[in-house]
Amino acid sequence: MTPSRGRCTPTPPPPFSGKAPDTTAYPYPWNSPDYNAAAANELTPEPVTTSGDQGDPLLCFEYLTPDGERRTLTYDDLQELCDTTLENRGLIEQEKAAEKEREKREKYLRRRLQSLPGIIRRRFALKLDALDGENPESAVKWLFGTFERHILRRVEMVNVQYYPCDTLPALLLPMRDDFHLLPWADKKKLRRMAYTLSRLMKTEFESQFDYQYSQTEDLEFSILDAYGCIASKARALNIAIPGWNKYSKEELDAEEALRAAGRLQAEKWWMGKLKRIHDRWREHLMIAAGYVSKQASPKCSEPCLK
Repeated sequence: MTPSRGRCTPTPPPPFSGKAPDTTAYPYPWNSPDYNAAAANELTPEPVTTSGDQGDPLLCFEYLTPDGERRTLTYDDLQELCDTTLENRGLIEQEKAAEKEREKREKYLRRRLQSLPGIIRRRFALKLDALDGENPESAVKWLFGTFERHILRRVEMVNVQYYPCDTLPALLLPMRDDFHLLPWADKKKLRRMAYTLSRLMKTEFESQFDYQYSQTEDLEFSILDAYGCIASKARALNIAIPGWNKYSKEELDAEEALRAAGRLQAEKWWMGKLKRIHDRWREHLMIAAGYVSKQASPKCSEPCLK
């Protein structure tokens, strides 16, 4: 017999019977990971609704109308009314979106009316205030119908004719708002604009002339080039520039270019131009707003007559 020398064959493990039973004592049954809340509350999964189940009375909703009529909404009707998906919004969501868009549009039109020049704003502001006092719905209807479709459209057509170009040169960019608000300007504002424009044109002409003369030492070419520089920038204001037609056809000589450049550098010339644009713009706005007609004033507006 062989001595064991202190070692023996290990006992084989018991057969694996699966997960060991959870013998933990939980304070409450629902603390257990295996707790079935649905079964404990006697709840069953909702059945899948098919097209054949739409007539099921349990999937219908009955209600009474204000007239006492009893109506029934089927499952399809409820889906059509209450669907909130972006791809296919229900009727209720569509009505909410339309109402928000209507309120947004109304606020925009009210702001647009208040931003009109004072010479034409007062009449429409009084009209809107009167309608708001009588019936707010009539005021909104007037804004969407008469004001937006007729008055505002004609006013915008007039403004487009007098606005400067969309892309102004860097020299005139700081004065962009002044040109867009020209109908609101008074004599002091017009005089300040004329002075600023004359100084800008003079500085630009001298700078361009000095540069070209230092490069070429050609007096006539330098004058023509400097005139073309300031005239091309002034054309962005949507006004007629003296000598530009002949310059475009290469028929303008240096003497004529110098005279035309002198007019562009004169404060008096700019004052006359701005005053004519200001008066013509305001008169056309009053015509578009209905201040000049057979009933009101058949020839011209009262401010123009004065």
